Amino acid sequence: MIKGKTIKKAIFFLSAFLLSAALLFADDITISASVNKTSLPLNDSLIYSVTISGNISNFPEPQIKLSDFNVYGTGRSQSMSVINGKVSGSVVFNYTIVPKAIGKWTIAPASIKYKNQTYTTEPITVEVTAAQSVQRQTAPQSSNQNQQPQRAAQSQNGGKIFVESSINKKTVYENEKVVYRFSFYTNMDLASNPEYYPPDFGGFWNDGSQPKNRQTVIDGVRYNVSELETVLYPISTGDKNISPSRLRVAVRDFSMPDNVDKFIAQFFANAGQTQVKDLETKNLKIKVLPLPQEGRPNNFFGAVGEFKIKAFVDKTQVNTNDPVTLTVEVSGDANMKSVVKLDFAVENSLRKYDTIVSKATADSKVFSTILIPLTPGEKTIPQIELSFFNPKTKKYETVRTQTIKFIASGEPVQEEDVYKSGQSGAIGKDINYNKQISDIKTYAGNYIENKKFFIIFIPFILLLIGAFMFKNLTKKLQSISFKSKGAKFNQAWRFIERAEYEIEHGNIGGLYDLIYNALIEAVCAASGLKTQNLQNSQILDFLNSKEIPQSIVEKVKKVLDKLNLYKFAAVRADEKSLKEMLNGVKEIISELKQ
Repeated sequence: MIKGKTIKKAIFFLSAFLLSAALLFADDITISASVNKTSLPLNDSLIYSVTISGNISNFPEPQIKLSDFNVYGTGRSQSMSVINGKVSGSVVFNYTIVPKAIGKWTIAPASIKYKNQTYTTEPITVEVTAAQSVQRQTAPQSSNQNQQPQRAAQSQNGGKIFVESSINKKTVYENEKVVYRFSFYTNMDLASNPEYYPPDFGGFWNDGSQPKNRQTVIDGVRYNVSELETVLYPISTGDKNISPSRLRVAVRDFSMPDNVDKFIAQFFANAGQTQVKDLETKNLKIKVLPLPQEGRPNNFFGAVGEFKIKAFVDKTQVNTNDPVTLTVEVSGDANMKSVVKLDFAVENSLRKYDTIVSKATADSKVFSTILIPLTPGEKTIPQIELSFFNPKTKKYETVRTQTIKFIASGEPVQEEDVYKSGQSGAIGKDINYNKQISDIKTYAGNYIENKKFFIIFIPFILLLIGAFMFKNLTKKLQSISFKSKGAKFNQAWRFIERAEYEIEHGNIGGLYDLIYNALIEAVCAASGLKTQNLQNSQILDFLNSKEIPQSIVEKVKKVLDKLNLYKFAAVRADEKSLKEMLNGVKEIISELKQ
């Protein structure tokens, strides 16, 4: 019989171990949500923001439920810092949303899952009022009077709606920023919020959309204009086609001719007539040129656009073994996603640690590097260069920071007083040092006196063995041939077969689109997704809303992240990497078909 004293000891040590582990791996994470307005008219939009903060470096995507709203655009900004050896930061996910109908609507709590814990926000109530109408009055002629609608609808009393689409450039270079603009003109009353169906952006990376509202005058008539600007980056060269955008809108016409009796006019105004109109823009053509090989510098890593760069340190007087943070800010009207790295060297008297992206927005990116002075004296950080291709000049250019100097005082630092390269954490006073253990003391007694106590662990060991065997059996049962699992995945399989054919014949230039299309076709077939022109975050949110297993959603996210990385990296993926991504998509498709 196991002694009671032994059991108490075992329970004590087990509890201490679990408590220590919980404290060691605990993450201080918070999530909150907000809106920029709590009341708006039906034809207006609002910004729904979800902020996640904590001492983690890889923030999960929030799961949102916006059933009463249409999502017209998304954005993300992030900031990070290293304090006392811990990486902490925050990320803000911004969603531009438009209400579907008049009334009081509640935005359900957003949530994230991290290390088997769920964090949620508070619900938010928004009031939606009637749409603001435009008076159909004659106004002075303007420079816009020559604009011609691509598709239009007109009511009997002169009210009019139409749509247009345009791009800011018809010839661009690979990775160059392109702005696609969809415009909806109306001077009629809306019965509900329009349903927007975006075009096919195949061959482009969709970096999010932002709505804008304005008024204009065309042929003497004033219109409300709702615009949606989408930032695109071409990921492959050649002639591209942007298919038509579509808009379905229900309109009501309350106005009556001036010679109608006021009582009759009021009666018909209260009744109104509702009509559903389907509007469509035209195809748009764009030519994507490859980046030239001539004049390409060795330190070019794929940046395209016009850039500025500046650098500074957080202190100019420092003691040896104290950390100095070097901050480099890159800004400009350019593709910030193409700025993937900054490569620079420092003198031997400085210890340099990994460079991290501490903040990223649509028009800037901030890099932070921790440096440790090991000896006293004046320290010099040389100029940091960023080489990029400028589409305006059609040449490769280089911008440089100023040379930075600071003074270090104190005694030289011994090697044992700093972390070895490859160990993590902040340095100097902001870290816990690794000290050599000069005297190891051991406890010679038995923690558990009676060996029979280990019988308690036998059921857990058997359970682990059973779980392992069950997992292997499940994999074998799921390894059925892909082609025999249903017709609705045939289109995805065609993309897979085409990709395998291209790899077999050594053609890997267009594999990004084939792999992406295979994945999206399978996602659409499994979840009922109606459009393929969504951003990655919207695709993942849709999968979560359809209760797709989280393990599959994570695999989809990894493949999308890899595709994103290779699209903007200066070094293209090799055949091995492409095969791995292709096999990953095939695995996802097999799991989706279960």
